[in-house]
Parts: sequence; structure tokens; C-alpha cells
Amino acid sequence: MRLIRYLLGKIILWNEQRTAPTPLNRAKEAQQALNQITSEWVLYEFNACPYCVKVRQEIRRLNLEIRRVDAKRDAEHKKNLIEAGGRYQVPCLSYPTSNGVIWLYESDTIITFLKKQTA
Repeated sequence: MRLIRYLLGKIILWNEQRTAPTPLNRAKEAQQALNQITSEWVLYEFNACPYCVKVRQEIRRLNLEIRRVDAKRDAEHKKNLIEAGGRYQVPCLSYPTSNGVIWLYESDTIITFLKKQTA
């Protein structure tokens, strides 16, 4: 079973590289403003999770600079995801607001949010 998971993970990562989208091209000022907004956003992920790959592909397509952390291999990030976010589930996007930090789960929800932020 471990070998199968390992091989599937490698296939998922290979396919992610093979199908990487071309990033959106924005005016320099618009890109800098967007980078400023996303500078405190964090994507909690597992490297070979297909749902995380889906979100990473959209981040790449939208040309966003979002910090990514491995919630599987890094105990500190795993603990933060569970304690602050409320559950051990990826992908999860956290971002600060004036009312505190928001934790978004589910790839489709995250992608919809990212598209709205860049529209």
C-alpha cells in the first residue's frame, strides 16, 4: 500500500508539472498591489494531494504569491492548522481580515475566493 501511494504521488506531481498553466500577465503596479494583499496569506497543503494540486494550479494561473506550507511533514504547521483552523484538512487557505484570520477549506471554495480577489 505504501508503494502504491508513493507511485501515485509521483504521478500526481509529474502531471502537475506537465500541465502547469501560464501565469496571467498584469501591469507591474497591479501585480505589486496584489502581492501586497496576498503577502500574509498561507496555503496549508500536502505535496501530492490532488485537491492541493488543483489549488496550486489556480494560484499559478492567477499569478499569485501565496506562501505554501506542508501540513503533513511539518509538525508546527500541522499543529497550527488543527488549533487555529479547527481541523486537519487540506487544502486550507488562511488569510487575515480586520475581524481575525479566516480559514477556507475545500479546493473549489478556495479557487472561487481567489478568482473574486483577482477580478
